[in-house]
Amino acid sequence: MKIASFDIFDTCVARMCGEPDGVFDVLAKMVLPNADKTQLFDFALARKRGYWNALQKFRTNDKEDVSLDEIYSCCDFSELGVTLSVKELIDMELSVESSLLVPICETLELINSMREKGCRIVFISDMYLPYDFVEKTIRRLGCMKDDDLLYVSSKSRKLKTTGNLFKLVQKEQGFSVKQWCHYGDNIIADYKVPRKLGIKAKRLEYSYSYYEKRMKKKDYSSCYKIGNMMAGISRAVRLQENDNIQTTFASNLIAPLFVSYVYSLLRDAQKRRIEHIYFLARDSNVFFEIAKVLEQDFPNISLHYLCVSRNSLYLPGLDEISYDSLMGIFSAYEWQGINDILARLHMLDYEIPDSLVNAYGADNILPVLLTDSNFVYRIEQERINQRKLCFDYFKQEGLCRRNCAIVDLNGSRTCHCAINKILSFYGAESVFGYYLEVMNRIVGTGYKAYNFSERYQENYAIAPRYLYEQYFCVTPFSRTIGYKTTTEGKITPLYESEFSSNDQRKDIYERNVRILRKFASAYRILLDRCDSHRCIDLSVAVNTEFYLYPKKEYLKCIEGFRFSDSKVREIFILYKHSLFRVLKNKSKYYWLYGNIINSSCFPELWRMLLKWKFDKKI
Repeated sequence: MKIASFDIFDTCVARMCGEPDGVFDVLAKMVLPNADKTQLFDFALARKRGYWNALQKFRTNDKEDVSLDEIYSCCDFSELGVTLSVKELIDMELSVESSLLVPICETLELINSMREKGCRIVFISDMYLPYDFVEKTIRRLGCMKDDDLLYVSSKSRKLKTTGNLFKLVQKEQGFSVKQWCHYGDNIIADYKVPRKLGIKAKRLEYSYSYYEKRMKKKDYSSCYKIGNMMAGISRAVRLQENDNIQTTFASNLIAPLFVSYVYSLLRDAQKRRIEHIYFLARDSNVFFEIAKVLEQDFPNISLHYLCVSRNSLYLPGLDEISYDSLMGIFSAYEWQGINDILARLHMLDYEIPDSLVNAYGADNILPVLLTDSNFVYRIEQERINQRKLCFDYFKQEGLCRRNCAIVDLNGSRTCHCAINKILSFYGAESVFGYYLEVMNRIVGTGYKAYNFSERYQENYAIAPRYLYEQYFCVTPFSRTIGYKTTTEGKITPLYESEFSSNDQRKDIYERNVRILRKFASAYRILLDRCDSHRCIDLSVAVNTEFYLYPKKEYLKCIEGFRFSDSKVREIFILYKHSLFRVLKNKSKYYWLYGNIINSSCFPELWRMLLKWKFDKKI
């Protein structure tokens, strides 16, 4: 019978904190919940020193490794006010380890494949954690079955590193090295040592991805290793999924930023005593899904989803019908034709004058429309009607209560201001607003943003906007275009059919939400329990480098992805053209640098050039 043996940690399972030291930070906060940062760090240091002290005290020629009990017997917590017993401390550490361990999908598939081929499966680990705990964990995570074997150094007191644990397995089980293949991540213990013993060995190396390594380098202090933790979560989430660039993209670039944003705004809302948070459709749908994972940390805040859009808010939010007020809606959309403008004004049944059939740009179209008294009268009535429907919908959904806030992705704050104008018209209280980023915004109070477009570097600001809106926040749901009253007197949203393929958007959305929810679960365990959220700056999570000089392999996710911004056209964020064409028509591309690298035969050279150009400006 053939034998397939597997290392466990970082081969079959991964810690969501990345490095093992992260476990001690979480444990410290649980053991000393009211201690300050210094004492928490002292506890983690004492726990780490306990391992090395135990090795010096208990290790002999016949006893190559130590147990968790022996480690804790060598930990000195006497100056920290720890009142728990050693057994209680051990139980808490095992609880933390259990909550942070996740299976590695690729190894799990390999194990099942080898098992189906009739191989005997053996798990072999150099690990101080108890045998029973390791067995229970790998069974729970789907790695180990009843007929499999398990060898752990904390029980056998032999190590793979010395080769003695492999010899023990061979002696007790009578395995032939010619039929034996070992899989693991460690170059010494899992590859060189077994090969010296005549055992076939294959490395299963699950290293950090490019942007995970970049995240790790963002640790800017000697306090909590935020970058390490974020990279560890990203890696663990990625390894739970099938290995493809779409999964890597979501776990590396979308999840760290979006989860950090939602957690930060929830903490801010808690400080402001905001009781109800409304996530605006559709861009904030993914934020709503993240918040539902995190809401157990914020029991005094209730979460809601509000079906609104520019189409449903801009017209009822106007103070009057005039050229200037309407241009406030359409000035940023010079490419829009008459059908686009009429759709946003809820006037699709208006008979279009011959002179406007092929016209583009609000500055050309609106002056003609406003000369028609019938058009002005109808749009005024539509504004009044839509304003009343909007308010009734807000009231129905509870937005008229005190201490409410809305959450949006980005923009000029026009939607936020329109909501408050509608509420104010009927005497209701204004709502606070949260934005990930703002651009060309209406200045004022009553909102909080985390990024500001005018402070971005050149050629950076435009890229995140379209990536965030169209890919990061993609949903298969249709846009809200207005509201209607049902026969039961309930206000329900009206939706527009999507121009782009819903199947493509649905697949991306479902994968992104699944990864975001996993990331959020790990995030709250690590960054909440170890209190490191107080050190968080979103700059750790946002990957500026990606927008300025992206790695080409990550661009495969976006290439060919289309979105619709009008009734008559679809847009590609990323084109695949000749490099000459891209450089000749720079103004055509929303994301110039992404298109340069994607269209080049030498993407790494372009990355170096663009990085040099950016660094030179700083």
